[in-house]
Parts: sequence; structure tokens; C-alpha cells
Amino acid sequence: MPVLKLIPLPVSCILALSAHGVAQSDFKEELNLGVQAFREAKFDEAVRHFQNTTTLEPQHEVAHLYLATALASQYIPGIDEPENLQFGEAAVSEYQKVLDINPQSRTQ
Repeated sequence: MPVLKLIPLPVSCILALSAHGVAQSDFKEELNLGVQAFREAKFDEAVRHFQNTTTLEPQHEVAHLYLATALASQYIPGIDEPENLQFGEAAVSEYQKVLDINPQSRTQ
């Protein structure tokens, strides 16, 4: 009986490691898809992909920087429409997250 009790632990460890590997590949795929969409000026699509990257890896500085840049690309200065203001505010919030993650970003 003790052998059966030990089996779930290694299986759960393997599953946890596998899930991490999948999340890591999902992160890279989402990041690449976001960059591709951004290059094609598909900013809504880029934002969605970069939001996925920040969900998968909340402390990834570049993911937040790319998201902030995609959001800022949708902001039009001088237009006081609610949606436009939301783009600007969301971009500022993401840039702040970059600084929170890496305070050295201020001087680089």
C-alpha cells in the first residue's frame, strides 16, 4: 500500500512541470503573435496577444512594455473621447508596471 501512496506525488510533479512548459510555449507564441500583429498595425490584435502574455507571466517586463506600446499606438492626442482616453490611461498604467517590475528602466 505505501507504494500506491507515493505514486501520486511524482505524477503530480510531472504534471506541474509539463504545465509550466506549456505555459512557457504559450507565452512565447502569444508574444510572437503580438509582435507580428503590431508590425502589421493590427493594434487591437496586438493588445489581445500582449494581454495574454502579461496574464501568463505577470512579472515579465518586456510583455508589459509591448502591451503599453500597443495601447499607446491606439491613443490619439487631443481627442477626448472615452475610448481614446482609456487607451492612454491603460498605456500609462502598463508603463508604470514596467517601472514597478524593474525600477532601473527609468535610467536605461
